Amino acid sequence: MFKQYVRVCALFIAIISVAVLIPSRAAHVAPTAQPSAITPWGMNVYLTKNDRDQTNDNLNVLAATARNAGVQWTLEEFPWDLIEPNNNDWRTTYDADIKLVTDNGFGIIGMLLTSPRWARDAGCPNRISNYWCPPADVNEYAQFAAWMVERYDGDGVADALGSPRIAAWQIWNEPNDVELWPRLNGNEAARRARYGDMAVAAYSAIKAADQSATVILGGVYIFDGSRSDGFDFLNGANGVFQQVPAAKNAFDVWGIHPYMPTVAPDQPGLFPSVTLEGRLINARNWLSNDVGRPDAPIWITEIGWCSVVGSTSCPQKTEAEQAQYLIRSFVIAQQRGIQHINWLQMEDAFNNNHLWSGAAIIKNFNGSDYDPKTAYHAYQTLVSVLNNATPIGTGALNKHTYNPKISQTPAAVYDYRYVRDTTDIAVLWKTGASQTVKFALAPRKQWLFLTRAGQTFTPSINGTTATLTLSEDPIFVVQQAAP
Repeated sequence: MFKQYVRVCALFIAIISVAVLIPSRAAHVAPTAQPSAITPWGMNVYLTKNDRDQTNDNLNVLAATARNAGVQWTLEEFPWDLIEPNNNDWRTTYDADIKLVTDNGFGIIGMLLTSPRWARDAGCPNRISNYWCPPADVNEYAQFAAWMVERYDGDGVADALGSPRIAAWQIWNEPNDVELWPRLNGNEAARRARYGDMAVAAYSAIKAADQSATVILGGVYIFDGSRSDGFDFLNGANGVFQQVPAAKNAFDVWGIHPYMPTVAPDQPGLFPSVTLEGRLINARNWLSNDVGRPDAPIWITEIGWCSVVGSTSCPQKTEAEQAQYLIRSFVIAQQRGIQHINWLQMEDAFNNNHLWSGAAIIKNFNGSDYDPKTAYHAYQTLVSVLNNATPIGTGALNKHTYNPKISQTPAAVYDYRYVRDTTDIAVLWKTGASQTVKFALAPRKQWLFLTRAGQTFTPSINGTTATLTLSEDPIFVVQQAAP
């Protein structure tokens, strides 16, 4: 029995070890099939981003680095003002970068954002210089969306590139933020109505071009104190849905940005509804009950914490904290029914010129590679252990419960369980002070214990009981049936 245990553990270790290798310079990557289904494992890789410093980046190496982290879906920006700078003057300069993304096997979520000068509303402040301006005619935006979808619908007829497929499209980004979707002549109600009209027009255009495409209502902040809250923007007084009821059905997925950069996702002492779990529960209830869309999935299209000081909006956490929060936020979201999560971001595509530059999980290109931060290894471990696993709720050690009636979330043991075929997986951590617990192991199974960095460790085991010390650092217990 012991020899068999050692052999299986060796196999586990080999799998994990392969998963956490950091790629060296990759001049060419063989084409890989894009994922056929939406998975949780997203990242804002921004391989196509116009801001990226082409002289100090290597997109082939960056793509390989993201792929070796386990990234399966990438969120990419497609600015209308660069693609149709003049009316009906279409630019195809994104073709090669989109092909690079799909050749690396990534699924793509495409954000359709910004307005070219000729299409901007005259009521938008700084209309000429500000491409973050609503279009005067939402049908022009819908025409742009249709052109993009038709070109990248994967049918193989658009051009010599073979029409690489973009499967999901997001309508703008953070339209509840007045900096990214300004008031028209100072009118708040007008900007909300314009977004509703644009969502309806774009949804129809996208579905006409590709019925199977997924349409995401532009990722909005929720429970954000510094900007218009997404709930209010969409369904409050003079909200998008109140003024344009058809917009309630003009999306397949609701995208949210539940940023909470100053605290942990499960910070003890927070009012429960402000924790990440509380935000997700309220988002689901609001979408199902207030909007009437219980069928619509929720995706987190951006979330992150900074490990390098970026701004007062994204204060610096340690690299260890960033890694801990990454795992805990992904697990909490999956366990609360979130279908897809995108971390912002893989590498700083803004070249240190953005509020969230410090949220990257790898460092800038050093001439041959992108050095990983601690959170990079955490993401690798998370995907390696949980890929294709199904969340099934809490385990026997879990002491955390969501109670919106209390004033402060207490420190507690978190014990979340997953299953994949005959493999059982537990993800465990303890907020606040560390705590020693007794973990019941399944008889007739082989056991593997992993840190968030993918390193194996051996706890004290007495029969089928393991003694574990839980802390803010998540650990994984993997139990697989013996061959």
